[in-house]
Amino acid sequence: MDRHRAGWFFRLPVPSRLRLRFSFLRYSPEENLNRLLLDAQKQLADARRLTAAAVAREKHLLQELDDRQRRATRHESDAMEALRRNDEEAARRETRHWSREREYARSLEDDLAQRRDAVEALRHDLRRLQERIADAERRKALMLPRLRDPDTRKLVARTLRDLSGVPAPEVFGLLEELTRPVPGRNPEAEVRALTDPTEEEMLEDLRARIAGEKRT
Repeated sequence: MDRHRAGWFFRLPVPSRLRLRFSFLRYSPEENLNRLLLDAQKQLADARRLTAAAVAREKHLLQELDDRQRRATRHESDAMEALRRNDEEAARRETRHWSREREYARSLEDDLAQRRDAVEALRHDLRRLQERIADAERRKALMLPRLRDPDTRKLVARTLRDLSGVPAPEVFGLLEELTRPVPGRNPEAEVRALTDPTEEEMLEDLRARIAGEKRT
């Protein structure tokens, strides 16, 4: 090989040059397919692990939502009890807690709904990935007896092209998104905050409910 015409080749590290020469001298469809399938299986294992983390995060959100809703209910009840005994200061304090817990619970509801949709879409993509890899394994089993046949080499090339996009980048992007920390607020919560009742309005509502209890 002319060093002046192929200077890029001689600038490569020696191991890289040896591997490149070897690839020119010996092409093994089976070896390449095995390597690609092994990489796909590793990616599938990563996808399963990240999906499990996303599902665990969803369960954690559900538990946190249940806890916040119970806290909101407790503060609402305590505010009503404070009003019944004419303790205005305690009623206002409990109403503030009630308002805060209710707002946080609603933001969790929004986030949980989005995550449920995303996890369901992710599971669908994961099943599709498993099916594509299983199909490639079946193709490989059919190829093995005839790997040196020219027509079979074309089938190998097509299989490699099919698997080159597995898994789709969007799938892993979605997985990473699902495992990120939950933001404190979201645009929907900001809009809703403009229309939610004030603490004073919440207190007035409690007073009206207590007055209704007395009339009955």
